[in-house]
Amino acid sequence: MTNQTKRKKPSKPQLPRVAVSSDKIEEHFVEQLRLLKKSAAEFDAGDKGEFRRMALAMRVLVHNTGKSSSLIKQVGLADAKFVSSARALREANLLSEFSLAYIRISAAGAHLLPTFGDTPLPPRDMALNDWWNEPVLRDNHRHNFTRADIITTVANQDGGAHVDPEIDEAYHRLANEHSIGMISGGPGGEKPLEHIEKIYVRQIAWELIESLERAWKTVVGNRPRHCGSGRKYRYCHGKGCP
Repeated sequence: MTNQTKRKKPSKPQLPRVAVSSDKIEEHFVEQLRLLKKSAAEFDAGDKGEFRRMALAMRVLVHNTGKSSSLIKQVGLADAKFVSSARALREANLLSEFSLAYIRISAAGAHLLPTFGDTPLPPRDMALNDWWNEPVLRDNHRHNFTRADIITTVANQDGGAHVDPEIDEAYHRLANEHSIGMISGGPGGEKPLEHIEKIYVRQIAWELIESLERAWKTVVGNRPRHCGSGRKYRYCHGKGCP
């Protein structure tokens, strides 16, 4: 029996590509930020499924890959400062830690909520890469999660852009097996505190919106106006400048 050489599949022809204008890139940035804020508002109004849309918008805004650049990088905000409302994880602590969420106790029992800006310590400003890769949660398996871990897993595997037949094991434990290990008691008896992954996506969205709105306002405010006044936008806008 002779060995036959396998034929390689012909590669698809590369279609011509054209550069996207900076104005169009900025339109995309503003639109993704708008969509993030819209999903955050709908999440707060009760539609918890919006955590997936928030994760997808944040992936587009922040995450770089070998083939694509984040919108933050493309609009020149990669050097901006990003708000962290997290408390540094303590290695000596044997319990789970999740400082981007807090537990609210009511007559119906206990549930998790995002902290927003209400934290014991004031939020810190961080460089983008430090913020994106900061450990912000430790479960009772001693596994640390960064913002990047949570957002990209939700966006890439758990229904943001894809629904994968297999999912990251640590994330599965967090979202489906309640690996923060917290139990609440209520009228229906004891049950695990649920939806930490959703609450974390919401809190990370709060941080990112706060950071980008501040940074973008500075960028736009420092631009010269088109009216010919020679003044920067923040000094001219609202004073007769179109």
